[in-house]
Amino acid sequence: MDEDLLPDDAIDPPEPLPENPGNQEFNPNITWPTPSGITQDLATSSCEAPIRNLPIFPKCDEYTVEKRKPLVESCVADILVCSQ
Repeated sequence: MDEDLLPDDAIDPPEPLPENPGNQEFNPNITWPTPSGITQDLATSSCEAPIRNLPIFPKCDEYTVEKRKPLVESCVADILVCSQ
């Protein structure tokens, strides 16, 4: 079965990603609310809702707070940046 494996040099390494895809400038001064009126509270609620609506949520909430926090923060940041 080992003879079916490709040698290490048979696969080209992936091309590196550009430092700034799309040549978009990063704006570190993005603030709430977004131009479309989304507030940070609304974004947070929207990111937490799918998790809170899971049937198992009441049983595991206290055990998943720390693992859930970075996911919600990332979701909120995505909304802020993508809504500009």
